[in-house]
Amino acid sequence: MAERKKSKKKPKKEVKKAKESKVGKKPEEIKTEETKTEEVCNVFEVEKDGREKIVESCADVEEKPAGEKQIKEQNKILRNILIGVGIFVLFFIVGFYFTASVKNFEYNNMKFDIVKEKKITFYHTSFPMTYESGEKAIYNLFLRKDPRKLNEIPFEGDFVPSEMIVVNSSENFNCDGDGVIAIANFNNIFNALGTQVVNDPNASCDKYGRYIYINLQKGDKTEIKNIGKNCYNLNINNCEVLDATERFLLEALKYRNDNS
Repeated sequence: MAERKKSKKKPKKEVKKAKESKVGKKPEEIKTEETKTEEVCNVFEVEKDGREKIVESCADVEEKPAGEKQIKEQNKILRNILIGVGIFVLFFIVGFYFTASVKNFEYNNMKFDIVKEKKITFYHTSFPMTYESGEKAIYNLFLRKDPRKLNEIPFEGDFVPSEMIVVNSSENFNCDGDGVIAIANFNNIFNALGTQVVNDPNASCDKYGRYIYINLQKGDKTEIKNIGKNCYNLNINNCEVLDATERFLLEALKYRNDNS
C-alpha cells in the first residue's frame, strides 16, 4: 500500500460563547467572542489492491495573534532594515559629491575641470576674449599640469601685461615633444589674451620694459627669475619646460582675472 500525503488550509471563523461567571449573569449579558480558526486538511492517496483511494482528514486549528515579544522582534528587524537603507543612501550621496569635487576645483578664483583623454589628463578652464574684428568668444584653455602644483614653482616679481612678448631660448628643449607643446600653448594663449608673441634671437631685456622678455634656459631648479623690468629667466630643470611655461601663463591669467 502506498500513501501520498497532501495538505491544504482553509480559513475559518469560530464563534465561542464566553463562560458565565460564578456570580451569575443574565442571559442578555453573556457576551460572545470571535476566535479566528484555520481549517487544516490532509489529503491521502491510498492504494489498495491496485486501486487508489483519496482520503481527506480535516481539523480546525486556532490562529493565535502575534504576541508582544514577537511584535518587538519584528519592529527591531524593520528598524535595522531602514537603518541599513539609510546608511546606503548616505554613502551614495557622499560618494557622488566627493567624485564631483575631485573632478572640479578652484584656483585663484578660476574654476578648473579635470578632463581625462585616454592616458592624458588636462586641466580645463575658460575666459572671454575679443578678436581684432570685435567679435567676442570664449577661449577654452587646456593645461597639461595641475595648477595647484604649478603654484609650488617660485615666481619672482610681478606680472605686468604688455602688447608683445619676446621669447628666446638658449637651449633646445625638445624633451620628447614637450618643448613644442609648451611653445605652441604659450603662443596661442597669449594671443587670446591680446598679446603678440615673437621669437627674436637678437632681442634682449628692454630696460624701459616696453615688452615682456622671456629667456628659456637650463637650471638646477625649475623657477622663474625676474632679471629686469618685465624681463624673466625661465630656469628649467629635468626637462620641465611645460611646468615653467604654464607657471608663467598662470600669472598672466591671474592678473587678467583680478583686473577684469
